[in-house]
Amino acid sequence: MRGDRGSTTLELVIVFPVFLAIVFSAVQAAMWWHARNLCLSAAQTGLQAGRISHGTPAQAEASAHSFLARAGGSAANDPHVSVTTTSTTMRVEVTATAMRVFPIPGLDFTVTQVVEGPREVFTTPGVGSGP
Repeated sequence: MRGDRGSTTLELVIVFPVFLAIVFSAVQAAMWWHARNLCLSAAQTGLQAGRISHGTPAQAEASAHSFLARAGGSAANDPHVSVTTTSTTMRVEVTATAMRVFPIPGLDFTVTQVVEGPREVFTTPGVGSGP
């Protein structure tokens, strides 16, 4: 019909931006998930490097940063590694910002992953035990 002329174009003008928003939201969710996995792996790598018998928090932090530099690329931006220790445990926290699909100022997708585990302590059987 003559009155329907251009209706398909108008429908596309309305529907296409919604479709693009859904696609870009899915891509942004995938980037957040990837950054989350990178931070978790970096924290685990740092914990493994620092929890050994003579490991230090500096070694744990360097190992986590090294992992992110090798594997992260630009998927995990502005990484920050925090290591806290006690005499028996070590805790590694890695925080980064996921890459943004749309560079909207103030819209940051921050990811924080924490791992904690016991520190290795070698003991000699019988030492320190009573008679």
